[in-house]
Amino acid sequence: MKPINDIPISQIIPGRNDRTMFDESGLRELAGSIKEHGLIQPITVRHAEDGKLFEIIAGERRFRACKLLGWQTIPAFITVLKDEDASAVTLAENIARKSLDPIDEACAYQSRIESFGWSIEDLSKYAGTSTIHIQFRLKLLRLIPEIQKLIRGGNIQIGYAQVLADTVRVTEQSNGKRI
Repeated sequence: MKPINDIPISQIIPGRNDRTMFDESGLRELAGSIKEHGLIQPITVRHAEDGKLFEIIAGERRFRACKLLGWQTIPAFITVLKDEDASAVTLAENIARKSLDPIDEACAYQSRIESFGWSIEDLSKYAGTSTIHIQFRLKLLRLIPEIQKLIRGGNIQIGYAQVLADTVRVTEQSNGKRI
């Protein structure tokens, strides 16, 4: 088992997190839980490229909640990971814990396809979800940003969003345009 280190919060920077939106009320709720029960799971970090700071691999929500509480240090596992391995851990963490919004989830999958050449099967293995689920999420990236924003905000149910994404493909095939 890796040792747990208390690292100054000022020496920690966010990693390449797939989560682009952090719900403030959710962070305050998490901070309240940490205040009451303590930090049950340390964050995981690695040395940043500059060698002076630490980059978060897993636990950015916990990190942000502890900052809200005014903590000066935070318990952390320090690990050595290549970018691709760190990316796999981050993906698993984000999918397994508090859900990413569907667009962030789709972007997370697409990022690994582009950066590391991962297949849908690789994504399924690392994220612990079905290949069909991943394919459905990736389709959402075909939608225009305005519709993606509505999905992020919960104003369009995911089932309807999937139908819209399928419609975009049919429209693209028939006339080369994107709706």
